[in-house]
Amino acid sequence: PESDNVYYSRGRSYLIGSLLREEGHVYSMAVKEGMLYTGSESRNIRVWKNFADAGGFKSGSGLVKAIVVSDSKDNRVFTGHLDGKIRIWTRKGKRVGTLPKLGEYLKNSINPKNYVEVRRNHKVSKIKHFDAVSCLTLNEESGILYSGSWDKTIKVWRISDGKCLESIEAHDDAINSIVVGFGGLVFSGSADGTVKVWRRELQGNETKH
Repeated sequence: PESDNVYYSRGRSYLIGSLLREEGHVYSMAVKEGMLYTGSESRNIRVWKNFADAGGFKSGSGLVKAIVVSDSKDNRVFTGHLDGKIRIWTRKGKRVGTLPKLGEYLKNSINPKNYVEVRRNHKVSKIKHFDAVSCLTLNEESGILYSGSWDKTIKVWRISDGKCLESIEAHDDAINSIVVGFGGLVFSGSADGTVKVWRRELQGNETKH
């Protein structure tokens, strides 16, 4: 019998199709409204519909390690890249932004207090990932995007204006997965062998995790 496009033979399911475009390893996927988005080492984002190639987004830099698609009316697609940047797209493939925004990055870079030491005698701005953005998740109710990175940090972004609200030194090794769960909790998984659970709370005049 056939049910929901899954085929069975003597109680076993079997493959009903493959999507192939020779662009190297596939590192990330997201599904939204009948569309499948895939990211690969080609640095581009491929879009599939009804098991057929429906075009893609031409990134041109930083292979695509993570994809998340917004449910909101602005129909944004967020992609995390090997170069430490997050790129923002419309679902039609037009790039409309990059995180961190250049203006905020430059403004933040003026103050020495906004730098963190990542290696001996090497400091970077804390609002930018200095290694691959490996995972992304959205809390659309709160208007927040979370990014996890091989640099061991989680960064918290306000979707409305792209501002980095917080940088969390979260793990002792690379962060490989992050997801928003029940009650607004955030779960992060790392190569250090742990899953950590975070909650956003008001601390004085600031809201932090």
